[in-house]
Amino acid sequence: MYHASYTPNLGISADGFSISPVLATPLPPLSSLPVDSGSELLPSRRIIDGLNLDRDERGQPVSLSELEAVNSARNRMWKLSDPLIARGAYELEYLLKLKRKGWEDKNLDNHFAKQRHVADTAGPMLNLTWYNKMQKLFGEIDSAARCIPDSGSGSFRFLDLGCCPGGFSAYILKKNSQATGVGVSLPVDQGGHECALEIELLNRFTLHFADLTKYDLRTIRQATMANGNLINIAGTTVDAIQSYLAIENELGACASSNKFDIILLDGHHLRTNTNTIEWEIDQLLISQFVIALSYVRSGGTLVIKQTVFERYMTAKMIRLFDLLCERVETVKPLTMHANRGSFYLVAHGVGRGVEGHRQEEFLTKLKEIWEELTFGGQDGTGRFLNLEDFDFVVTTEELKDSERSGEFLDKLVELGRKVWQGQIKGLEGLFRAENAKHTDRGRRPSRGGRGFWRGGI
Repeated sequence: MYHASYTPNLGISADGFSISPVLATPLPPLSSLPVDSGSELLPSRRIIDGLNLDRDERGQPVSLSELEAVNSARNRMWKLSDPLIARGAYELEYLLKLKRKGWEDKNLDNHFAKQRHVADTAGPMLNLTWYNKMQKLFGEIDSAARCIPDSGSGSFRFLDLGCCPGGFSAYILKKNSQATGVGVSLPVDQGGHECALEIELLNRFTLHFADLTKYDLRTIRQATMANGNLINIAGTTVDAIQSYLAIENELGACASSNKFDIILLDGHHLRTNTNTIEWEIDQLLISQFVIALSYVRSGGTLVIKQTVFERYMTAKMIRLFDLLCERVETVKPLTMHANRGSFYLVAHGVGRGVEGHRQEEFLTKLKEIWEELTFGGQDGTGRFLNLEDFDFVVTTEELKDSERSGEFLDKLVELGRKVWQGQIKGLEGLFRAENAKHTDRGRRPSRGGRGFWRGGI
């Protein structure tokens, strides 16, 4: 039953809502509308967590039976909802009910299709709008997590990954007049955004236009001779890595003088990106993890964009930073994407957690994953991320075992509450608006009444 201790208190009645206390989030029916991984209200019906379900890892069309197998495999990523709900995640239980109601309405496809079209064809004015909204969004993060010192605290350096149009960097530079920053953003001619930073801020900011997935992040960069061919340690030909950049040329060597006090990991897959590698979305995330743990100073802070809190993969990533860092917290901004599954994990005191001494060990593991995503797979051109890749942090079986992972699962429930509450608020607002659009004669349902979403909750 729906637990009486959780009431949304968002002007919506939840009377009569009841679902099983053990609930798995099902994969949706198929559709042809692609979306960013975990960022929309509900994932595309043919693209789940960034995976194109119409094609295999080499981009070849798949049969229906293969598609069903992929569905089954990807569904494993979601089932952490069961143990979380069992441990009191009543907000999640309610959120999943809202999502399922959303799947039943085709009008939402049109809503998000329009949003994607606007985003993919953004001009200078919309780019400026995003720039201003992202400043406000980061203000929400800073107000909640207090991660940016003011000018009176002295100078500090920050790195903004996926920075353009530059709203996050602008917020920091305006709040702290002694702050200096470095940003990396996808080149505009490859589908990236224009930089909108004001001229007076640019004298404290260095911008590099580069594809974050094209930095050479291997554990060993030596090439050796084998059978007459020049190869690297993983067996990849030198020709295959000629397009990869030496990150030291832009960020400097990983010496203490080049470390950053705070690093923002906000690079996310753009549909306008000219990179056609289907697992690029996974490469992008792991690339940012590697760069961040390489260049953050001891005791520094990371602000990490994450999606879909209730996945096993998300839990494993949170556990990684929970072990390495002194403290982690979640922020669910409402300025933008309130109805979506995205949120920010703020990790304070990097290297000072209960297993902070293992930072270099974890970094090496992440570099090995990067090599697999880039040069692994059946034909040596890369592959998708899988759950087992993060078993060095915590295994899926351990997460399922409440006796071994009960304390961490309880922590996840507490970290997830603000995320789920924020998305519930965003979804209920969206559903009210959509319901008003399609109500006969344009009559708006009474605020707070049952039936705000056709069929009711």
